[in-house]
Amino acid sequence: MNAKSLVAAVLLGTVASSSFALDEVLPPLEPSATFSNTVSGAFNDTFQFSLTGESIVAVSITNNEIVLGGSSFGGILGFTGFIDLPIGADVPLTYSTIAIPGPVDSVINVQRLEGGDLLPLGTYTLVVSGTGITGSTASYGGNVVATEVTAVPEPGTLALLGLGLAGLAATRRRKQ
Repeated sequence: MNAKSLVAAVLLGTVASSSFALDEVLPPLEPSATFSNTVSGAFNDTFQFSLTGESIVAVSITNNEIVLGGSSFGGILGFTGFIDLPIGADVPLTYSTIAIPGPVDSVINVQRLEGGDLLPLGTYTLVVSGTGITGSTASYGGNVVATEVTAVPEPGTLALLGLGLAGLAATRRRKQ
């Protein structure tokens, strides 16, 4: 067994083999939840999450594609994702990749999907899809982070409150 085959066998041996559409309800985002899946062939996975109030939601998903001697192992083709909104346009996730040189003429392509938006209270579905490279398995994992937004009074509102309190103090002083 040559070195390339040995490295490929070791790298591929670290992931389990399965292929199905995953439908998972994530635990309450306090403030985040993680998810993952191992895929082989085409997949369309959904992860449901709920927000307890208006929140800024950020999603980050990573897959490592292993390229050895010009051949891909364990990667995902057409790696896409979005947050499915009940009303209005969906929130797309942006795809990017970074190549990291590995041992014995190999490269690890770190594929990322990232995105987010300000979302109101409610239940949402994160959809992740793609196709695992034929003859291999691939794993991806990620997290959903929610930061609840609290209303901050506007300066004008604070000024009116201050004037009202000053008026009450002046009225009380006159009565004394």
